[in-house]
Amino acid sequence: MKKSYKLLLFGILATICTLIAYLVTNSKYFKPKESPNLSRITLVLNIQRLDQELFNMDSKEKILNLLEQEPLFTNQYLRISPEITNEMLADELYTMIQNPDMKDLYNEIQKRYGDFSDITKQLTDAFKSVKDYYPDVVIPKIVAFITGMGTDLYVSKELIVIGLDFFMGSDAKYKLQNMPNYILRTYEPEYLVPRTILVYLPLFIDSNIKNSSLLDDIIYLGKLYYFARQVLPEVDDSILLGYTDEQIRGLNEHKADVWTHFIDNKLFYITDHFIKKKYITSRPFTSEISIKCPGCIGKWLGWQIVNSYMKHHKSVKLSELMHNTDANTILLESKYKP
Repeated sequence: MKKSYKLLLFGILATICTLIAYLVTNSKYFKPKESPNLSRITLVLNIQRLDQELFNMDSKEKILNLLEQEPLFTNQYLRISPEITNEMLADELYTMIQNPDMKDLYNEIQKRYGDFSDITKQLTDAFKSVKDYYPDVVIPKIVAFITGMGTDLYVSKELIVIGLDFFMGSDAKYKLQNMPNYILRTYEPEYLVPRTILVYLPLFIDSNIKNSSLLDDIIYLGKLYYFARQVLPEVDDSILLGYTDEQIRGLNEHKADVWTHFIDNKLFYITDHFIKKKYITSRPFTSEISIKCPGCIGKWLGWQIVNSYMKHHKSVKLSELMHNTDANTILLESKYKP
């Protein structure tokens, strides 16, 4: 009798321990995201507010002087063809800042982004993380600007231009028009930093562009989001992926269904561009799987596979992962199978 009681007690304790272990592993309340210690990395990020400089000018001559003082911005971003002179650009910009609607937009942007300290802090931490992995990288010059809804983000190795007018949110007087909600919501202010980083990080990722299979594309996206998670540890998965919280929960509950769809339909080695687009481009949902499955499901699946690969290869450096273009080996050695 005593032996049976001990066995029963042991069984109860084992069940409790298993439950606690599950909660610690899977519950967001027991699994806070760890932020890297970046105090050892020195980086002073000065984001130039060219929107403020421009709209505080009262003559074409001052604008022309600004363009000549900022050749990187002028030549890389504003000059869309060699025939356009600085004088022509100055005329165009002067006309823009004299437009009443543009002045109104500028004033609205200042209400939202007059204090840029929080954005600067977030971007500084993100770029410190990038330097942690790539110590020799030269962080590009960052400019905040008003594009007149022309370009949300411009990125090169030397320059990043952030179109503040794109990130005003759904309650703004001036906002993006004729854009579906699943894209529009990713231009809320909280998306400004993640979108900037996601457009910048591909500069570090090698890829198989020529005759790439869907697997190549998925693993490329997986590496991108894996890298983004490392440099933006506090950003929610939903913000990073551009999905809703409900979509994230649904994917976590139906991982096996997504995986089965790719396996049963032999999708990984398809090179047909039309078929690939269904899984790696922005859509309201992936109807081939379910109307509840979010679009561009390839980025989510790629992230799952790359996460699993890195968990099984703890000695692999992030830079090595970014240079690895063998998508098939990454898939097989990830041992991913939900």
